[in-house]
Order: sequence, then C-alpha cells, then structure tokens
Amino acid sequence: MAQQIAAAGAAAAACGPAVLAPVFGLIGQEFLGVVTGTHLAHTDAVVRLAGAVASIGSAATASAVSYALTDAGTGATVAGSAAGIAPDAR
Repeated sequence: MAQQIAAAGAAAAACGPAVLAPVFGLIGQEFLGVVTGTHLAHTDAVVRLAGAVASIGSAATASAVSYALTDAGTGATVAGSAAGIAPDAR
C-alpha cells in the first residue's frame, strides 16, 4: 500500500500547477502562487503518509513474526511438559 501511495504522490507532483500557467497568464500569477504552495504542502503530506504506512507495515510484520515464534515456543514447552506426565494423571 505504501508503494501505491508513493506512486500517487509522484503522479501528483508530476502534474503540478505549473501546467496551468499558460491558461491563467499574468492575471492568474497570484492565484498560481497560492495553488503552488498548497500543492507542495499536499505532495509533502502524501510522501510522509507513504513513509508512515511503510513503517506500520514493517512493524506489523515484525510483530507477526514475534507472535508466531512465541506461539511455537509455548506449544513446544506445553508438549514437553505433557510428555513428562504419567498417563494416569492426564
């Protein structure tokens, strides 16, 4: 998902407000200045979002591995303990 967000950010950055300059001409320069600032802030936010999503994905993967290892270890311990119990006590 982080890659898709980063790709969307790159696409947004590629089609910035500069392409509108010929349409607005000299009269729209002030408007384009404001739009450019807003566009840059939006692009920066999308890049930061992609980084956050990638970080969350890495943390979730690490947690899943840790849980799986803990579960396997606990299962082995329980199985080992059960093997030492006399059949009548079970």
